[in-house]
Amino acid sequence: MITVNLFTWGIGEWIGQFFPAAAQGMNLTFLAAALLPLLIWNRGAKKASRRAATATEAEETPQQESYEGGENPLTALSRGDALCRAKAARTLGKSKDLQAVGPLIAALSDTDRDVRFWAAWALGALKDPQAVEPLLAALKDGDAGVRYRVAEALGELKQPQAVEALNAALSDPEEAVQQVASWALKQIRETKVPAAATPAAEAEAVPEAAPEVVSAPAPEPEAMPWAQPAPAEAPALTLAEEAPVAPPQEETPAAAPETEAPPPPAFFFTPPAPAFTPEPRAQFEEIPAGQAPDTITREVKPYEAEAHHLLGLALSESGNWPEAIASFRKAVKFKPDLAEAYGNLGVAYSRQGQFEEALIYLKQALKLKPDLFKTACNLGEVQAALGDWQGAAASFQHALRINQDAEALKRLGVAYGRLGRWLEAVAAFQQVLDGNPGDLEVTYDLGLALCHLGRWPEAVKAFQKVLVLRPDHADAFRHLGIACNQMGNWKEAVRCFQQEVLIKPENAGAYLNLGGMFAQVVNWQDSVLAFKKAVQAQPGNAMAHQALGVTYGQLGQWREAAEAFQQAILLGGGEDAAKYASLAPSFSGRWEEVAENLKNALRFNPELGEAQYLLGLVYSRMDRWQEAAVAFANVVRSRSGKPGQVRDQNGETGVFNYYKEALDILRQAINLRPDLPQLATGLLLEAGSLTATQDRAVFWQRSLEADPGNEEAQYQLGMTYLRLGCYPEAINAFKTLIRNHPGNALGHYQLAVTYLSSGDFGAAVEEYSTLKHLDAKLAAKLFG
Repeated sequence: MITVNLFTWGIGEWIGQFFPAAAQGMNLTFLAAALLPLLIWNRGAKKASRRAATATEAEETPQQESYEGGENPLTALSRGDALCRAKAARTLGKSKDLQAVGPLIAALSDTDRDVRFWAAWALGALKDPQAVEPLLAALKDGDAGVRYRVAEALGELKQPQAVEALNAALSDPEEAVQQVASWALKQIRETKVPAAATPAAEAEAVPEAAPEVVSAPAPEPEAMPWAQPAPAEAPALTLAEEAPVAPPQEETPAAAPETEAPPPPAFFFTPPAPAFTPEPRAQFEEIPAGQAPDTITREVKPYEAEAHHLLGLALSESGNWPEAIASFRKAVKFKPDLAEAYGNLGVAYSRQGQFEEALIYLKQALKLKPDLFKTACNLGEVQAALGDWQGAAASFQHALRINQDAEALKRLGVAYGRLGRWLEAVAAFQQVLDGNPGDLEVTYDLGLALCHLGRWPEAVKAFQKVLVLRPDHADAFRHLGIACNQMGNWKEAVRCFQQEVLIKPENAGAYLNLGGMFAQVVNWQDSVLAFKKAVQAQPGNAMAHQALGVTYGQLGQWREAAEAFQQAILLGGGEDAAKYASLAPSFSGRWEEVAENLKNALRFNPELGEAQYLLGLVYSRMDRWQEAAVAFANVVRSRSGKPGQVRDQNGETGVFNYYKEALDILRQAINLRPDLPQLATGLLLEAGSLTATQDRAVFWQRSLEADPGNEEAQYQLGMTYLRLGCYPEAINAFKTLIRNHPGNALGHYQLAVTYLSSGDFGAAVEEYSTLKHLDAKLAAKLFG
């Protein structure tokens, strides 16, 4: 009899369907469409107005900062480490204290780039004209970031003597400096034109699509929560502060002169429309209608966090992940509490397959802002890609506390499945289907989860529902066949596997399922044909060759069986393939060769109890009972570990006594090797490895002569007669088994099967009634 584990064969390929992230490497649901789920672009002048007004509101409210250690920032500006001096410069710029102008001018010559950077910004914020000349000198600084802040400060001061130097800055090698110099020149020109700009004029100056995100800073962060190495282009990562925004204009914006400044980069103003609803931004709340729009152009400051963030988003959309990562890192450098930038940085790393780095940044984003739904989902997907299904489940649970989203719930169900928490997986999938009964993917996943719980009728309904709308769903047919087989509905199982083969004729697994099902209903000819197809579809499949060999053995085609087993071994087949190959000479009656193979195996590993047992069986088949008894005794001795001499028998005792002694020793082996069922049942004989079917009947009859109460031998004798089609003998064997062992449910079951096979339906129904009380599940297979 061939033993085909249909469920294992069928489920072996199901992971790619149930868990696409695992099968396809990085097909992550929430990372689809690059960064479009997190893009926060919007269209229209109304958004521009809201954005500008919010920026103005943020700028008009100076942020108060408690300085580190309580030291006066004027004192700290002239001593301490570079970070302390840089923070002092920024604090003085926010203080509006004009006494700080002198020390800040001196700080423009500081040796540290960050100190000069923040000193220039602070002078622009204080708006003291005496800072103009030192700033003009600083416009030649060797650092582009410092030059950027100097030009910005000159624009805030709006002094005409800066025009010449700013015109020269329009040729600066750094594009960002060119842009801010152009903006500064515009600010200076506008001071000469008192007429107020109209909303209509402002609308014309702003392209149609404007980003919702503004450059206005959020509340100051306390400290950078973790130390991530800075990229080469941003060495000052330790400055854990945001890039400030210039204070609001003191004068009403004037109409633009005839010669307009060059427009800012197109990516900032003409992004694509979002594919998903953006994350809500708490600091950018709705503004009452009717507020006058401000200019957006003056807010385009690429060295500020939001500008770098938006640049990273634009680069991400084009798939330029290295550059996007660099931009996001700059964004978090200047504003370390910008949670969305951390989240997008994590997404960018994940798109490059750098999941460990992605994990760090996504966790940081949620630490700063725990209510980011998509970030929580992305974290779950990255954890799933790393195989951390426990963490993935926790992340999806967190996401669902923010938003009861069906996709997140689906992914949570998948995570539960990978953790073996099938009841919770079923509950999650059913909840998704409550909201969307037509989701076939979830219906299929639900069926798989139900299979793992052994809830076969429910699984059948799920797969049937999928096939009503998707009759070409090969995997649904496969698992429907598995479920039907488990319920004993073999005819329907065969039909399902045949449908799977029709849909996927190139799939070796489909043929393996079909061949296994034919074997289960003892249709060896069709089983061979199916396994041959499996081998043709996938010549390198060791399991297909092994199954073909076993089936050939059932048909008595020993040479073909031996060749199939040898091929399975060459392809890396397991221990079973090697075992069958070593026994293959028995198919043609070459018992001496089989015995030699087994003895060779025992020379390499004397502890192979199964090889000893098989050697005993081979010797018994050759009527060499003395050697058979020794082999059986060696099994006992090798497992007990006790020294002792094998009992020697002489030829005068007769063949029967030797055989009886061998069985007696074999029973001891059974007690010592409960993990080796072959010792008790002789399944290798049953598989046709050693004898023909007629010989098996003789084998079990002799076993019963030696031990009339042997329950297993009585059962196997009945099964042997059943396969031979000797129904009266099979009925007598099973009746004897039931008489001696009334509680043997398998005996009742096989007796009912024999009645059905012989056409005695009434007797089968009567036996079915008895079986229902012993094993209801087994009884259901009779008429399922």
